[in-house]
Amino acid sequence: MNLKDKWSGFITNKGKYSKYDPDYSKAYLLNISLIVMSLAFFVYGIINLVATVTPVIPILNFILMIATIATLIYFHATNNLNICTILSVILLTVFLSSFIYIVGNNFYGLFWFATYPPYVYFLLGRKRGHIATFLYSATIFVYILISSRQWEPALFSVHSFLNIFGTIICLALMVMYYEKSKEYAYESLMMKNKELEVISVTDRLTGLYNRYMIDEVLYQSLKKSKDCEKPFSIIIADIDFFKTINDNFGHLVGDKVLVEIADIFKSAISGTDIVGRWGGEEFMIICPEKNIIEANKLAVYIKDKIAKKDFGIVGKITMSFGAAACSKGETIDSLIRKADNSLFKAKKQGRNKINSYQI
Repeated sequence: MNLKDKWSGFITNKGKYSKYDPDYSKAYLLNISLIVMSLAFFVYGIINLVATVTPVIPILNFILMIATIATLIYFHATNNLNICTILSVILLTVFLSSFIYIVGNNFYGLFWFATYPPYVYFLLGRKRGHIATFLYSATIFVYILISSRQWEPALFSVHSFLNIFGTIICLALMVMYYEKSKEYAYESLMMKNKELEVISVTDRLTGLYNRYMIDEVLYQSLKKSKDCEKPFSIIIADIDFFKTINDNFGHLVGDKVLVEIADIFKSAISGTDIVGRWGGEEFMIICPEKNIIEANKLAVYIKDKIAKKDFGIVGKITMSFGAAACSKGETIDSLIRKADNSLFKAKKQGRNKINSYQI
């Protein structure tokens, strides 16, 4: 596994949060922010250990670093996004508070407060983000009112520039990440919509079009045939003695038979022909560009292919077919009725037969 794969696995908690997962952006930001905060606490701890005579500050930095690493480990162990986002906000709050308390108005350090609201809103959501931002903003505002009387006017220096520049960079990165997460959310929504669209028109068992979609295709095909001026035929097929299969071998075996027959239908049709599950053990083939002779040829081909196939424990299976061609003034209901009558006649003729109705 290369470094890129390892990083991808780490940042997504070993694939727990995929790219189009609703919580992917939060999990990604949480991992990044915890890593950055732990490094920041370590660096500030070392600097303060050298630069200050007060041991409390570097100790606080190292405690925060340990707490951040512990949160990161806990997140990867439990995948508890809700608790870990709250912990990360608490850690950021403590860090910013200690930083603002130490720096005061020196070096324009108060600018860092601007990074708090977007981070909190992104991780906690709107409602909890409102509460956290309001409470923390009110606390900082009160602190400034109390402490500002003792502050000297802030001088602009290299440290000031770094604070301002660093704040701008953080805000820019957050905005960019927010926009990227919106792209992921939009792509995810489009994928879900496509999946739902497929599910809404597909028979779950066989993967063929369902009754709803077949009705729609029939309607569109009749329109395209211009009131049956162009060739347009349908075939309704029914598995012979299918109830016996379910009774003798069980419904799971019956379902397996339906799937295997559906595969035969799918492999047999071509061009503009469309096949769907009409209901139960019945299938329908819509042939928008076939006359009754061509529809009969297709039915013969499928009938023979099914009759030759060995269906395992069930053995041999046959199907009966009823075909009908569209004629002038035809409606969908009348066309289906003709195909149904043809199928009924095929059954009466001894099954494993094809009957067609043209006029």
